[in-house]
Amino acid sequence: MAKSLIGIEILGNDVCFTQIIDGKPNIAYERLPENLIVDNKFRGVETLSTTLAEIKKKYRFVGKDCAVVLPESSTFFRTVNMPAISAEQMKLNLRYEFRDYVGSEAAEYNYDYAVQKTEVNDAGRPITLTIAAGAGRKSTMDEYDEVLKRAGMRLKAALPREMTLINILNAKQKSGTPFIKDEKENRFRALIDICVDHTRIYIFQGNEIVANKMIEIGLSNVDRAIAAALNVDQYLAALYRDTNYENVLDLKNCHDVYAAIGLEIMKVTNFFSYENNESVFEDVYFSGAGASIAPLIDEILSGVRFEKHDARELLPESCASDPLAARCALAIGLII
Repeated sequence: MAKSLIGIEILGNDVCFTQIIDGKPNIAYERLPENLIVDNKFRGVETLSTTLAEIKKKYRFVGKDCAVVLPESSTFFRTVNMPAISAEQMKLNLRYEFRDYVGSEAAEYNYDYAVQKTEVNDAGRPITLTIAAGAGRKSTMDEYDEVLKRAGMRLKAALPREMTLINILNAKQKSGTPFIKDEKENRFRALIDICVDHTRIYIFQGNEIVANKMIEIGLSNVDRAIAAALNVDQYLAALYRDTNYENVLDLKNCHDVYAAIGLEIMKVTNFFSYENNESVFEDVYFSGAGASIAPLIDEILSGVRFEKHDARELLPESCASDPLAARCALAIGLII
């Protein structure tokens, strides 16, 4: 049996596990016990490790090797145009590309990159590279390494969220149904990833992320609205939100949060369209835990009026039929 990496994404009290073996996907989602993750910091490491080991066993994930999506609080991402240089020179140069972000802490980060585009001269020799570059805090990777080791697993790769999306877009471009003439048509698309602590909008052309923006409103705001309306704690409110217990997603308090998210997304898309007034920009994909909240999606679309797509349309066909695929899309991006 061919084995592949186990992809893991931990967001708040949510965790996604993904794996593809012999072309068949295994995708699982579970809620973690309360307060194991606080402000993207691991608390109760032993309990967290035991819980992850139990999830792995429960859903029959195979092997030990894992890849993780790093929290945005510990990463930086840039798209950079550089002269065509050797891989060794590129590695040495990367930390300087992030000097305005990491400052005096440059040695506290690991750096990596992926080539997105190569421009060649008339003789066919590379002259310019467009690269997707990432920086990840070493201490965060060490924390994941320790937790996974205690869970009987082994950390093999750790990627910023943007890099997992690029993996998805690269796989889409290489598939039998890639985006058609994106660059010639100057056509842009957006992915809106609705997470627990925030909402992130990524704008991309073909397989290149050209802009992204984090909105400091997410599903935790919905949870607080439910908690206030029903006089329950926020952890229980998140369960109500996830199951739409007694139609809590239709509460006015929740719609106020939806409207706030929709307004911020409209600001981002309007600004991008203004700055790129010759662009074709009319498709939006939804991923993350909020992708299945219909009134939230409707509120967003009422402001941007783009054509709605499920993030599963970006994923390999083998994964697209799984109802959890949109929720765990970026974890899938770790392993394709």
